[in-house]
Amino acid sequence: MATSERILKGQGVDRPTLTIAFKNVGLDWDDSYCEPIACDHKDSAQQGPEDFANDLPEPRALKQSSGPVWLGSIAFAALALIVVYATGRANANGTGGATQSEPWGTEYVSCVSAADSAYHKADFEAAKRYVERAVQLATKHQNAGLLAEALRLSGDLACERGDFEDAKQNYEDALVMRRRLRQVVTFPSLWLAIGGMETKLGQYASARQHLELGLKAFQSMHDKTGVSMASRDLGTLFQQQGIASTAREWFEQALVAAKEGNKPDLVHDISARMAILMRNEGRLLEAKNALNGCLAYWTARQHPRWIAETQLQLSTVELSLGEKDQAIRWLRESKRAFARLGDQAGLAECDNRLLATSAPREVD
Repeated sequence: MATSERILKGQGVDRPTLTIAFKNVGLDWDDSYCEPIACDHKDSAQQGPEDFANDLPEPRALKQSSGPVWLGSIAFAALALIVVYATGRANANGTGGATQSEPWGTEYVSCVSAADSAYHKADFEAAKRYVERAVQLATKHQNAGLLAEALRLSGDLACERGDFEDAKQNYEDALVMRRRLRQVVTFPSLWLAIGGMETKLGQYASARQHLELGLKAFQSMHDKTGVSMASRDLGTLFQQQGIASTAREWFEQALVAAKEGNKPDLVHDISARMAILMRNEGRLLEAKNALNGCLAYWTARQHPRWIAETQLQLSTVELSLGEKDQAIRWLRESKRAFARLGDQAGLAECDNRLLATSAPREVD
């Protein structure tokens, strides 16, 4: 119950405690379920994210949302402990079930679990319904921490569908709420998220500022995964600006940290980005082999987003190799995958590339 109380209050919990707590309820802990924080004890030479918290101006006020706030799979794992906490309190009181003061916990977790399942089956309408109910419950019971997390996840899903402006808006709103809650340990991941969207939107100066803030904070925490993600995103920033040598240096640093942190998803993500550098250097067969390896990995993982992205990347390599027909096949596969995701930006890029190849119109 103590672990659940700390989660509800937005306080830190160490990995061994989380592993034990999740095992007690029949779940396996994964680091992706939470945002990492620094150790409680640090010497005077070590900086934490709070040391960088004032490096940016205070974000603008929260806007009124015109649509539902989305939650995703990350929230479910932590919320499972909330249900255990509510049930534990009820059992301690001899009621044998959730107390009347907290009956919403079980329903909330059920909604998020169902939404998570629907999302991974690409049943987005069902996921939306479940999430709307979960958000209603969180709002009614005024859990600011969970609502802040919902804004973060809403941004993630906006990014998934290619709406980068909306994603950035949600991330900035989440940062405002986290600031109000003084949850400085959550700032670094939000800085990376905002910087990533700014890179996609061509807002390079601001993107670099946010990404470097995130990198410094994660380095102060000795967080290899955070360092890897920040380095990867800085590499992407320079890659998009056409500065290949600097991009490669960042990607290599990111790859080392991802391997040290045993993060195969990150390793393959970074490898695919490095493959595009190879393509641009004319190392086409190396790039093709690297991307085929990434595609096999994402297919085995059943990850539709990265399957679509890798198919699109492969199409560019095949076209550079002079294999126009294969390039068109990859583009059409990628387009169908983006359509299932509802990613309008991905669809538009595929259509533009198909048009550039003078491919005949595909019959629906």
